[in-house]
Amino acid sequence: MICWKNRYICLLALLVSLLSCQQESEVLDMGQSGFLLKLTDEVNVETRDTPAELGKPIASQFNVCITKQTGVTAGGTIYDGQYTEEMIPASINSYLIEATCGTNPVLGLDAPYYYGSATADITEEQLVASVTLNCKVANALATLKPVLVEGETDKENRFTKLFSDFGIVAILGNSSCYASNNFSESVYFRAGTVPTFIFKGTLRDTGREVTQAIIIPTETGFTAAAAEHLILKVSLKTTDTSSVIVTLEKAEVETVTISETIPVNWLPRPTVEAVGFDSNVMTHYETERVPDTQINFTTAIGLDDVSFTLDFNDEVYKSLNGDYVLSEMTDLQKQAFSDAGITLPEIGNVNKTNFDFTELIYKLSGNPDTNVSTVDNVIKITSVTANGKLAADESLQNYTIAVKAKPVFTVSVQDYNVWSKEFTADEASITEGYAAEVKAGLTFQYSQDGGKTWYDCNDNSNRRHAFSSHPADADRDMLVRAKFRNFISKNEAAIELEKPTQVPNSDMESWHITQETASSKTYYNFHPYAANASDNWWSTNNQIGQNGTIVFGIWWQGCFASSTSYTTDAHQGNKAASIFTNGHGHHYANTGQILYEEGSYAGSLFIGTFNYDSSNYDGEPIHGHSFPVRPTALQFYYKYAAYNTDQFKVWIALKNGDETIAEGTFIPASYSGSTSDSSYKLGTVNLSYNNLHKKATSICIQFLSTTKTSFSGSDIKKNQTVNYPEVGDWKVHIGSKLYIDDLSLIFNK
Repeated sequence: MICWKNRYICLLALLVSLLSCQQESEVLDMGQSGFLLKLTDEVNVETRDTPAELGKPIASQFNVCITKQTGVTAGGTIYDGQYTEEMIPASINSYLIEATCGTNPVLGLDAPYYYGSATADITEEQLVASVTLNCKVANALATLKPVLVEGETDKENRFTKLFSDFGIVAILGNSSCYASNNFSESVYFRAGTVPTFIFKGTLRDTGREVTQAIIIPTETGFTAAAAEHLILKVSLKTTDTSSVIVTLEKAEVETVTISETIPVNWLPRPTVEAVGFDSNVMTHYETERVPDTQINFTTAIGLDDVSFTLDFNDEVYKSLNGDYVLSEMTDLQKQAFSDAGITLPEIGNVNKTNFDFTELIYKLSGNPDTNVSTVDNVIKITSVTANGKLAADESLQNYTIAVKAKPVFTVSVQDYNVWSKEFTADEASITEGYAAEVKAGLTFQYSQDGGKTWYDCNDNSNRRHAFSSHPADADRDMLVRAKFRNFISKNEAAIELEKPTQVPNSDMESWHITQETASSKTYYNFHPYAANASDNWWSTNNQIGQNGTIVFGIWWQGCFASSTSYTTDAHQGNKAASIFTNGHGHHYANTGQILYEEGSYAGSLFIGTFNYDSSNYDGEPIHGHSFPVRPTALQFYYKYAAYNTDQFKVWIALKNGDETIAEGTFIPASYSGSTSDSSYKLGTVNLSYNNLHKKATSICIQFLSTTKTSFSGSDIKKNQTVNYPEVGDWKVHIGSKLYIDDLSLIFNK
């Protein structure tokens, strides 16, 4: 916005009978007629929409053109040149007077063009005319603005961090213009022409150039009329520098004008303008940064007087309440206002025509009672006099400074909401302030260095942060807090992310074999852990087939092969688990070509211990081992050789005490006939959580060679040779065989 000093620009005549009768008679006696132009010494740049670095245009920068409008010489120019304070002669006629500043380029960087015009007559009765020029910006302009988030400024934001240089390119015909310099430059173009706009930026890290068209929605109503300012508000969305998206969030159209020009012989009424108020209300939280908060009076030559009333509800400053007339205030009253932080306007001082409440607001208090939303402090402007005139009634408004108590809130994080890659905070507890408003405006943050550095959670609407990868052990201890504007939660919640942990012997490389002799029979047992292991996680149900059997009425202690052992046919490494459906068990003697189907059972490898019952030659697994972490899935590699039609089963469960909180089962599609896998396949068991409010205390995993629980002769192939590592060949009745290797728990939460 361009304003003449004292907020007016005018072409002054000698002002016959208004300024000096003596001056008028002197001019007329000399026989002169025409225009005596008078501009103040400078023009002020006062609007944020016009870049401040354009400087302050002075009167000498304006060109004045005066042309005749009637008679045979109509259209003739009597003056076309730089503004001058000298008299510009003009004979009796009608004239068009035009003032311009700038060149009105097709496209220009920070190139405003100003224009104003008026008509005036020189007559026999009035040889000197008083003329008012109403000047305004005559071209259109566009400016790129960032949509800022909490903590960002125009100089430090996502754009300045990502790009070494960026701005907006305007293209019109064969002309183009690039406005750069971090949103501080504007593109100007001729009224009635609409350029094409393109965002252009250079990435700091790679030097790659990013360009993206900016499409102006038709609903903005932008027509590129004179003085229209198109503000393109953009935001930045990116996951990494290979995928950068610039989004037009909003396009706003404002009008850029030069303030009304004021002829000295007809000064306007004063007006009232508020700064820092939104619809006459300034809402403030205690201790928050205060923007400039003022009530300004627009005058040409200063204030004559102001009447106002204060109606403060603040307990400390209620003492200021009352009706005041500025010219009648005592020194004691003025000192009380100054002590409170209120700057008063001054009568007759054109440079001091405003109330300033900025310092006062720092001292005002809200009410911690949540039933009292704001403490309202009202300033009522009852009359304003300036330029010898009263302000219009519509200019006399009430202005409210509404103060809210500093919110006090705390955060907490339940242990069950802390996983290995993410955490979710509880809803904040608002102990002072306005719960709904504070909760809606909270930002949750975390720190991995004891509170020195804080980062915003990436799913703030759900009070959640999910890491892209598991933090290092040193970074799993964290603090969590919440932030509302400039206020920080009263406490910081300490959390520790679960440590992603694999079960022992997940690569199936650790095994040992025990040799035992019973009834003159040597037999071997395979154990899925190292011989010197201090904590045996894995177990088998080998005892069902090895604990003993009766042959021809004679009890034989443990004389049959292990249904679960290891094999050197591994996916990776040297070993894998081998689990087969065994035809020897439950004390039944299955020898040679004789098969007792009642003795058959599924081979099993599981986490836990096996509880064998010698009274019925059977047993059951006691599942589980202590485990404090919650995975989301189990992956494993398998090969399956089915005997006739069969399937194997994998089961995983997490428990809290005796309660199962998550469970998953993997059963492949049925293998038809005697089919087998030629190579290892990847299997995945997804865990389904039925209780997300409890931590895990133990884990259960089980592999079964078959899903069958009863058997017939078609399920078992008789008298086959099995070659065991280290212990050689054994004759067994055997069904389907399952190889398992390289287990891994997946932690995606």
